[in-house]
Amino acid sequence: MPPPLVIDNFYKTNQYVKASISISNSCDIVTAVFLQNKIDDLINSYRLSNYTTISLRVSKKLTFSLSGDISYDNKPVVPINNTLYTMISTLAIKI
Repeated sequence: MPPPLVIDNFYKTNQYVKASISISNSCDIVTAVFLQNKIDDLINSYRLSNYTTISLRVSKKLTFSLSGDISYDNKPVVPINNTLYTMISTLAIKI
């Protein structure tokens, strides 16, 4: 049986701040923080999340990246954990 359909009818605000810095010629860090609020309940209903990526250029054709994100929703619309997180590693090869 499929899960029940959830429809919400509210507006949200979205804000984010992003920063990018080169540590060296071969290492970059990018991070962003997102904040989402319900317009009619700015203080008590929000989702806050962050993602960060560190990229290391091993050679001209090879890059390794490690990314992570975490989000916290204090009032999820569906019954899920309030805190969700992900870690991803990537190996990119230029041909």
